[in-house]
Amino acid sequence: ETAIQSRVPIFDNPLLMQELMLLQKNDLIPPHLYIAVAQILAFVKYMDGEFALQDNNDATKDKSNSNKETSISSKKNLTPYRKN
Repeated sequence: ETAIQSRVPIFDNPLLMQELMLLQKNDLIPPHLYIAVAQILAFVKYMDGEFALQDNNDATKDKSNSNKETSISSKKNLTPYRKN
């Protein structure tokens, strides 16, 4: 319920869960689980990127709502230097 309320994706595969729970720390992943574990890790990496994008977008929104004078002066600092 907490995961659902927090909008955390839930992967429901009881057989995979049972097999993974039998593993101890530092055990090798059994070859027949490679694809399933790889898919889970790929999904986690994807979600991590999605949350990073969301956090970055939130930070950008916060900056755009900040003091206008600050954003103008920071734009001046981005002007490239040209040698005459």
